[in-house]
Amino acid sequence: MLVLQRFCTHFHTPFLLASILWLAAVGLIGCEEPGIERYAVSPAVKPEIESVEQRLLGAIIPNPDRTWFIKLMGPLDQIGMHHQDFDRFVRSVRFGGNTGERIDWNVPDSWHQHDGTGMRFAEFHLGEHEDNPLIVTVTALGSESGSVLANVNRWAGQIGLPPFNEQSVAQVIEEVKLEAVTATLVDMRGTAVEGGNQMPPFFNSSQAVPESSSETATEGNFQYHVVPEGWVAQPPRGMRAASFVIRDGEVKAEVTAIPLSGAAGGLVANVNRWRDELGLKKATEQEIQTEVETLEIDGKQASFVEIAGPASQNKSERTLGVIYNRNNRTWFFKMRGESDLVSRNKTAFQEWVQSVHF
Repeated sequence: MLVLQRFCTHFHTPFLLASILWLAAVGLIGCEEPGIERYAVSPAVKPEIESVEQRLLGAIIPNPDRTWFIKLMGPLDQIGMHHQDFDRFVRSVRFGGNTGERIDWNVPDSWHQHDGTGMRFAEFHLGEHEDNPLIVTVTALGSESGSVLANVNRWAGQIGLPPFNEQSVAQVIEEVKLEAVTATLVDMRGTAVEGGNQMPPFFNSSQAVPESSSETATEGNFQYHVVPEGWVAQPPRGMRAASFVIRDGEVKAEVTAIPLSGAAGGLVANVNRWRDELGLKKATEQEIQTEVETLEIDGKQASFVEIAGPASQNKSERTLGVIYNRNNRTWFFKMRGESDLVSRNKTAFQEWVQSVHF
């Protein structure tokens, strides 16, 4: 239009003006050559990324044979509505049994309890509707699963906060006496990008995992060359560096890779945790050692175990687990699901784990 306007300032003849307009119209709609398609391309508009104020409530509760982690995270205003219930829930925690392995609590009326999945012992959906996105998670790890500072900093990374040090962490923690132990309450506020993944600070999940590929796939700070056929990659979430789902009709199995700091409880505690997930009683260190095999990951030895759960109504579960210590961090590679499906994928699981390198 700017060119046409300048042209018309020099030629005022009505005939010329009409001709120009006619030619412009033909040029726009009437001169397409056969076989040529034209596309209107709009300039790329970057969507506005909204930062959401987040609040994280947590509790770290040590017990002789494991450490319990309770967490609630979400938008600042929503978490505030549940702060008192969360505090009362944590303060109601108590342990039973001869060795204190049994945990119990008082559940607020508006919380809906669900069985845990993966590493979660239990979870609670908050509010009147069970599909409420706010979830309280309860996770049990080994008794050596990191210091209070290390775990507070892991949570801090999930809401965009920089790491605390020994002095500054006092601003966000409070020690409270429970029935038989002392717990650490955590209350932090930060910012997260709406719709973004909440990941621990030692992950970099910017690279996606292909569903099936013979090429190197990268997740966080480790790589793997093999993704077995039929394994469907899942979006990274929580503490998982990578995860897959395997389905065969109505049955399924899940594969996860999770790193934790330090020894994370050691071999015996974690194998017994996996046994407990399948409904099995604890095994002694000697019994576990006789069942452990070794696999090589990136030139170093790792421990491999296979645990079959009891049959129930013609159904049973099985777990394949690998524990790998590297640079003051413990990696847990695990497959859990329907027993026969897991058995059929045992070789594929071992090949996937052995393809890992750093």
